[in-house]
Amino acid sequence: MHAAVRILTAVIAGLLIAVGLLAIAIGQVLGGAWTLLVGLAGVVAVLYEQRRYGAERPLDVDARFQPTDEVFVDPSTGRRMRVHIDPQSGERRYLPESGESEGPSGR
Repeated sequence: MHAAVRILTAVIAGLLIAVGLLAIAIGQVLGGAWTLLVGLAGVVAVLYEQRRYGAERPLDVDARFQPTDEVFVDPSTGRRMRVHIDPQSGERRYLPESGESEGPSGR
């Protein structure tokens, strides 16, 4: 997910949380609870996506990570990415292929 989409989703989720709390405060408990839950789900989704994909991790891989045969094109950048895995923990990292230049979109 692009950083701008992540931020926009977090802002909308925050607004939903605020509206849900306000609705509960004025007596609209059921509607407020649903709005609050949707907002909280948005926050959880943003945090999970960022951690799962590793979008903010540095591009280096320490010695415990081993490259795999998995290669894919990142749809947000157009770059070929290789999956690296830590055999002990199962953690995966996605790094640009060696020598891969910026994607066709010029990002």
